[in-house]
Amino acid sequence: MSVPTIAERIAAYRTGGGRKEVPAPRYVRRDRPAKGKIFLAIKQFAQHMSNEGWQLQTGLEAAGYQLCGRGFDIATGHVPKILAQTRPDVAVLQDKREWDPKNPACLRKNEAFEHYSALGKRDDLFRLTVLKDAQHNVDDNARTAEVCKIHAWIVYYHPEMVQHLAPYSRKRHYVRTWHSLDPDQLPEFDHARIKTALLSGATSKIAYPLRTRLFEAPLKYTQKLLHPGYHANGSATESYLKTLNQFRVAVCTCSVYGYALRKIIEATACGCRVVTDLPPDETLPEIDGNLIRISSDTPADTVDELCRLAAAEWDAEQQLEYRRRAVLFYNYRRRGKELAEAIEALRQTYSA
Repeated sequence: MSVPTIAERIAAYRTGGGRKEVPAPRYVRRDRPAKGKIFLAIKQFAQHMSNEGWQLQTGLEAAGYQLCGRGFDIATGHVPKILAQTRPDVAVLQDKREWDPKNPACLRKNEAFEHYSALGKRDDLFRLTVLKDAQHNVDDNARTAEVCKIHAWIVYYHPEMVQHLAPYSRKRHYVRTWHSLDPDQLPEFDHARIKTALLSGATSKIAYPLRTRLFEAPLKYTQKLLHPGYHANGSATESYLKTLNQFRVAVCTCSVYGYALRKIIEATACGCRVVTDLPPDETLPEIDGNLIRISSDTPADTVDELCRLAAAEWDAEQQLEYRRRAVLFYNYRRRGKELAEAIEALRQTYSA
């Protein structure tokens, strides 16, 4: 059984709808490097159970962006006021589903941005928004892109799949980033670990069919850790990293959309070999050699046995090298710096 490619997954999951691409808005470029750069950000990410959103914001902050929104120095969600106070050349709008009070994914309803259509009223302002889980809120995100006259999207996953799921977006105007790590949160590498394998994450027969099937099966060598649920009561990331550090192997399935999920990077940074059904044409920089790819149809007992074999062959020095690579490349400060550079490169070459 072969591992399905991105194209095969696209053919199997036609969920993008019939929306047309949003026309590229006009941009009057200033012939100088961007000066004022702002991120319309969310304070609750500091307490989110997963700190990846917070790392995206603070990574860009370290690269010169000013975080704006309730709880930050520019402490308002009123976008015209933010623009008047900051006079930016570049503005990044956080993923709307995270701050829209009408969206169930919004965990703190008082951090909404108001009158965000003001973003689209300046032709000399380069505007981006975060598009993470592209399958969600397609119609609403398309309307927001039109109202705000979005020039570009920050995406985490394979561009072909993102555009398939969000057909209103323009692939030529994507700026890709990756999930990140904070090296200071990683536990000391456990050379003496003896636990075989860990399967973790949320279950859903629609979104995560392989993972759900594995959770439902009796596994001899693989322990199971259910997702704690999304909340804003404090990050669970450090605790999860400490758990991963006890195992030689981590089963990190992707979704039906072939997303390169953060847990793959986290497991590698904690010294685990990674068993995954990530598509072969969705490769992870620096650490792809650590992945053991399987088909999404692989029987549960076969996956379990594969984990046993991978654990038996686990080599501490090899895993330390992959940990080093993961820490170097996926450090949230480096991701923020390179994302800021990519945004500026697109701003300088943008063409409608």
